[in-house]
Amino acid sequence: MLCSAALRVDPRAVILNPRRAPWPNFSHVSHASRPEHFTDSPRPTFRPHPSQIWLLALCLLAAGCGRENKTFVLATATGPKTFNSMFALDGSSDAIVRLINGALINMDMTTHEPKPGLAESWFVAPDQKTWTFKLRKGTRWSDGRPLTSADVVFTWNAIMYNPQYNRLTYDLFRIEGKPFTVTNLDEFTLQVVTPEVFAPFLEFFGSVPVLPKHALEASVKDNRFQAAYGLNVPPDRIVSCGPFCVKEFKAGQFTLLRRNPYYWVTDQQGRQLPYLDEVKILICGKPEAEADFFLQGKCDACDSVRPEYFERFKQAAARGNISLLELGVGAERDFFWFNQNTGADASGKPFVDPRPTYLRLPLHRESQVEQSQHPALQLRSGPSPLTVGGDRHPGPQGQRRGRGCRGPPH
Repeated sequence: MLCSAALRVDPRAVILNPRRAPWPNFSHVSHASRPEHFTDSPRPTFRPHPSQIWLLALCLLAAGCGRENKTFVLATATGPKTFNSMFALDGSSDAIVRLINGALINMDMTTHEPKPGLAESWFVAPDQKTWTFKLRKGTRWSDGRPLTSADVVFTWNAIMYNPQYNRLTYDLFRIEGKPFTVTNLDEFTLQVVTPEVFAPFLEFFGSVPVLPKHALEASVKDNRFQAAYGLNVPPDRIVSCGPFCVKEFKAGQFTLLRRNPYYWVTDQQGRQLPYLDEVKILICGKPEAEADFFLQGKCDACDSVRPEYFERFKQAAARGNISLLELGVGAERDFFWFNQNTGADASGKPFVDPRPTYLRLPLHRESQVEQSQHPALQLRSGPSPLTVGGDRHPGPQGQRRGRGCRGPPH
């Protein structure tokens, strides 16, 4: 899948960490449209997620928008339902909590390699089950309080391993019914021991947002955590550690995020990120209105250029009103899960054949491309190089089986 995006920006705009976003691929951007002040950071800003292109990538792309107060305006069909990362199950809520939170590691979706986040380093013992993380000293929450290993332990032991709060991934982080053991060795050192080797540990465990113990411990003890960080909570009580904080929310109108003054990331010149002062997300009411808002000049970017709008965007770009960017092949991933039943009958014969499963999709992809009539759509052959790790289930003789679909190219 190819991604297109349109920006209404000053041609001298500064890019905020473009290589840390999975979607922008500047080999697909013409020299004329590439911003003059291209800036990369030696450290990642925040965890990218391929399903949330519209907000994350565009905030990275449009670090300066030609306005004195540097407010970047976006439009989305619906407003958020919560600012609590544990209950952000809709797209609007999820995109916002990703901007206000941070995690131990950040996945570089270009290389699909883990990069330092709140943890500056980590290592795994020879048993491949004991992981040790070293947190960054001096990192602070948005209220100025220090971020320590106690916050990570609280996030896991009080929240992630509470099925009342974690309804989606509670079992994902358990092996044979046993949870990971998460302890703090000192103020900035964290140790995690898994019951068995867990192939995707670093990506899965390290990408979970870390939550502040001092701000949320009382709500967990009083069974009020589900209401914590709700839409009616005063913004100054929504403590976070990401590049932005919640400043204002008006139901049915907009969400306004402000720059986190304690955000720990700097660029190569030592300037604190993010460059933006504010991000304002307007609620336009329906998906098709997002493009209209952009073309009418009500917002600064539109990430998903639908096929029916493509010609209108091309015409606006030809007039010089907007910049239309090709971001390359998207990093979205879909999965087929095979051989998840590792049980056997009384004779020892597996219920499911453990041999590698080969899949050839019964689709005529050339016809799909032709019928789409989208000039940017291209075929992609072979297994996805972005597939990583393996599942947590042991294969025959304790071997690990990978998540990816193994098989010949189409």
